Amino acid sequence: MNKIVGTIVAVVLAAVLFRACAFIVDQRQFAVVFALGQIKEVISEPGLHFKLPPPFQNVVYLDKRILTIDTPQPDRVQTSEKKNLLVDSFVKWRIQDPRRYWVSFLGNERAAQERINTLVRDALNQAVNKRTVNDVTSRERDKAMEEITLVAEWIGMPRNTLIRQWVEQHHQSPSFANLVRRAKAGEAPPPSTKLED
Repeated sequence: MNKIVGTIVAVVLAAVLFRACAFIVDQRQFAVVFALGQIKEVISEPGLHFKLPPPFQNVVYLDKRILTIDTPQPDRVQTSEKKNLLVDSFVKWRIQDPRRYWVSFLGNERAAQERINTLVRDALNQAVNKRTVNDVTSRERDKAMEEITLVAEWIGMPRNTLIRQWVEQHHQSPSFANLVRRAKAGEAPPPSTKLED
């Protein structure tokens, strides 16, 4: 009888320990493993993984899929002729560097979306402000979109963090035209934030 109770207790303890140490990473997620509040490891491969039990190590999951930011209402943008246009836009984005994403946004997807939305809105305003209504709606529409996309891709994630660092280093606000010129010239983007392991 004592052997049966001892075996049941051992099995239950082993199951509880396994449950506390094992975790599953889905193919649509990154797993960020924290050791005493510091990022220890980022796991992008799906499957069964192991860690120390809490409170020594904890796991936070981040979405690996392509996410969408869709503005609820069109933005009012002024052209070079001082005419107002209503521009409806959306952004497709994804987390490429989970460690940098966590350092910049603490895993807050809404904060990341707000920063991206601010950058895109500013790039859109500046691209439309230097063109006429006719240019924006027909002749130079593709060119304006290429400029916005080029600057967004050149700067990379987290976009506003990199722009802020570039501004601090150069003591001036980078103009949209300057960013487009530098991106087209193949210059290196503003330096990224150095992360500590």
